Amino acid sequence: MSFFTKKSLPKVNVVYDIDDDSVAVAIVSTHKKLPEIIWSCRYPVIINQSFDDQSYVRALQQALERVQSDIAKKGLPLLKKLGFSQTIQDVRCVLGTRWHTADSMSSSMRSDDSFVPTDQHLREAQKQIHQKFIHYHDNESIDTELEHVSHRVLRILGDNQPVSLTQSRPINRLDVQMYISKIPRLVKHMIKRVLVQTYQTRSITFHSSFESINNALMITNRKLRDFIFILPGRGRTTIVSSRYGSIHRVSHVPIGEDFLVRTISTALNRPHHDIRSRIQLRKKNRHHPAGMREMNIALDEISRRWLQSTYKEIESMTRGNSPQTVFVSMTDSNTGKVFGEFASRLKTYESKLQISNINTEHFSEYIENHRLPDYRLTMSVLGTCGY
Repeated sequence: MSFFTKKSLPKVNVVYDIDDDSVAVAIVSTHKKLPEIIWSCRYPVIINQSFDDQSYVRALQQALERVQSDIAKKGLPLLKKLGFSQTIQDVRCVLGTRWHTADSMSSSMRSDDSFVPTDQHLREAQKQIHQKFIHYHDNESIDTELEHVSHRVLRILGDNQPVSLTQSRPINRLDVQMYISKIPRLVKHMIKRVLVQTYQTRSITFHSSFESINNALMITNRKLRDFIFILPGRGRTTIVSSRYGSIHRVSHVPIGEDFLVRTISTALNRPHHDIRSRIQLRKKNRHHPAGMREMNIALDEISRRWLQSTYKEIESMTRGNSPQTVFVSMTDSNTGKVFGEFASRLKTYESKLQISNINTEHFSEYIENHRLPDYRLTMSVLGTCGY
């Protein structure tokens, strides 16, 4: 009989950041005090002229397949060399704005006769909220068939006061607020179809990027109670308010990178690829002065519309009592960085706002060995694997 047992090797998770403009992946170990990123890569979602949903899904699949080729050839072979188990514990997919639908919604129950709220009342309220969610968002999605990602009860009020179902009193009105996120079925099935070719695990889960970003910001800003984060994407800009550590409201402004390119393309009567090139040259201060003036006039008008719409949504979401801290998470593209410039001007609407563009420096203390990929993938890792 042997008195020695074989030491089990630490297992790893794989985290995907499936964003509007690119797909990234990280192999992550969580056996130490902090998450450790062993290997990572990112590939762009390449869209040329067409902005329709099917083109985006095809481009996403192509980017995902490139990522899978890289992780199979370069990432997974590292595990044995570095002393990790080659068994993948979980595969976690964090979905960007285009690839999932999320919102915070409420339901109310009223009765002339007082009643004691129970789990049955909560289940009925949740059912109403799910139906309300589908009604409001079925036209926004790539696919009308939406599948569950996550839901969370944010608060339960009885007669406008916080109430516990285990120790409740008779009430006449019950209000339930929930955060819900769902994924288009065709997107979910496509992602799974690509991933199962690489991994044996059946544990492939999907997560809202809004929740993972909120979790990451709470981990790195533990004293911060309320804040807003703004996510300019390719299709639109998403604004999320967080209160007491949970997502409180989600809103959207229909101005994103695609809108910016289309609008300037029309104004200057130039093709989309030329506009992207001009924006890149503008960033490097290498554009012809005449062309720069035309570009800046168009950008100033888009900036004005974006700022007005964004601040209006912030005011509406927070009922005029907006938090002072605003985080901005931009895509890495040159057009994405333009929205960072726009966001810095929000102070013209409210001087007390503290605008912070998120970058890797926010997270260096929270990743083992400070080995950080780009900040968006780091947020997905922290938001799903952080402590």
